[in-house]
Amino acid sequence: MNQQKYFNQINSLLFWDTKKEDLLLEKDSFYIIKRVITQGDKKDRDLLFQIYTKQEIREVVSKTRELSDQLKEIWLKILK
Repeated sequence: MNQQKYFNQINSLLFWDTKKEDLLLEKDSFYIIKRVITQGDKKDRDLLFQIYTKQEIREVVSKTRELSDQLKEIWLKILK
């Protein structure tokens, strides 16, 4: 299964403010990763790891302001 097929399985409601089909996995990676880690459920987060590397996810976690310090710390431990 390729990355796009995994992305198609992520809940479309997470992208309520845009058309999910217009998103590009590479170009819109920050937006996609941030939305899934801040609003997605376990299934969505599991799929995220099939689409992006831990390093790509870690970069977003480190830079996003939407996560509390505690949640950011938990994510960074998961992504070691």
